[in-house]
Amino acid sequence: MAARGTRGAVGRLITPSHPHDDPAQADPTSTESRMNQNTPPDDVRIDPPNDPDLDRHEPSVDAAAPQRETEPSWARDALLDMARHGLIEQRRARRWKVFFRLVTVALVVWSLTLVTLLFAGGERGTPGLADPAAAVIDITGLIATGEANSAQRLVPQLEKAFEQDNIKGIVLRMNTPGGSPVQSSAIYNAIRELKAEHPDKPIYAVAEDMAASGGYYIAAATDKIFANPSSIV
Repeated sequence: MAARGTRGAVGRLITPSHPHDDPAQADPTSTESRMNQNTPPDDVRIDPPNDPDLDRHEPSVDAAAPQRETEPSWARDALLDMARHGLIEQRRARRWKVFFRLVTVALVVWSLTLVTLLFAGGERGTPGLADPAAAVIDITGLIATGEANSAQRLVPQLEKAFEQDNIKGIVLRMNTPGGSPVQSSAIYNAIRELKAEHPDKPIYAVAEDMAASGGYYIAAATDKIFANPSSIV
């Protein structure tokens, strides 16, 4: 009995339970062992959360592809339109430039022709563009002694216009508020005397903005007075 009990104890000692007999304990790299050690396995896949809002806000690759393809075409169209409009504006500017150059050349030629005809008519003594002509005498500003509209300056101009044969008429272009009664009276009397000496040569007064006071006094000596309805006379 004692020997059997001893053999049984020895047998229990000889045949102990080994950790390798359990697969989970024998393989330290097994899934269960790694989970127990808080180590994620290599073949574990973490799926993204199934959130419909994420799918709605994040465009797919296929949806963004047409947009990338159409954006360059819009840019190309805009550049082509800008280039086309730029060419049109350049052509317009070039045409206007040519037009103004032609007009300038025409005016220069016309002026040279006019000057040539004037000198040619005067040298030959034949009727030219200078005959007949009208004399225009300006009476602008204040009528007073020492001014441009004094009797000392206007009367000699009137005498010259009445005495020249190629002058067929005289125009007093007036824009004056008046002035000295003495100067106005002297000009008035000079016009009356010259008209008596040259009855066939008319003289007219044209009132622009105004021909008041002494200006109207001078205009009264002419054959006719022409004025705008808004002129101050």
